[in-house]
Amino acid sequence: TPFLAYDFYVDILFFVPLFIVIIYAFHMKKLQLHAGLVAAGFFLVVFSMISPTGIGDEPSVALRFPVMAALLLFAAVLPEPFDRPAVRIAAAVAVFCLAAGRLADIDQIWQARQSDVLSVESALSHVPPGATVFGFRSEPKDVRKEPIGRYLACCHVSWGNLGLHRASLAIPQRHAFVPFLFAIPGEQPVKILPPWDGLAPNIYMPPDLDVIDKPVSPDALRRNPYLRDWDKRFDYVVMLGMDHEERNGPFNPPARLQLVSDDGYARLYRIAK
Repeated sequence: TPFLAYDFYVDILFFVPLFIVIIYAFHMKKLQLHAGLVAAGFFLVVFSMISPTGIGDEPSVALRFPVMAALLLFAAVLPEPFDRPAVRIAAAVAVFCLAAGRLADIDQIWQARQSDVLSVESALSHVPPGATVFGFRSEPKDVRKEPIGRYLACCHVSWGNLGLHRASLAIPQRHAFVPFLFAIPGEQPVKILPPWDGLAPNIYMPPDLDVIDKPVSPDALRRNPYLRDWDKRFDYVVMLGMDHEERNGPFNPPARLQLVSDDGYARLYRIAK
């Protein structure tokens, strides 16, 4: 959302002072609105209610308009509650410091999650150039125990997982093929070549590792055709989020998956042919 990022209570602390200023300005009748931004914001509110879930190759169109509407409406508000120049300057400095604190908080969270990125890079370092890599994700038993920054605040576990795209590091770093993020037709300036182009999915979320030892459902195949005979088409498997208690119990890899590297957050397996 426009207001929540990684920690509900910390995020609210940064926005409560802004809302207090706006409410006070409204009470003092010193709140101005930018008519154009308000009109555009309400248009997006209405459009978000009637827009399709996805358009063409983009499956998450409906998620974008509400956020854009909130940002526009918030930007349209201009509170001027203070008349004395010294008070106005002090208030402006306080708001600037609040924004700087917000940036610093986000920065330290990103720095903390760099360890997850390094884990993926270490696992992928064992992949030879030109190989094909499939990715799976592990969901935690309790998302509240996850390190901050791995999941969005107040989000469903799957959609709130911020590490879903990290398997795609194999493309620039190992020149390997990974069927996520950059493999969606129409979304990226990367062209999928035969024979992979016939399998291009309309969703780029790595599947849950629980599908490994289960028959793949027709719905899962529709959303991600790469799941069909994945163990025959790909050379390696990278597992993301393997350093926590898993939602459906410990992962026991099948015999065809041979462990190459266990780097905590990420594990790399070779697929025995």
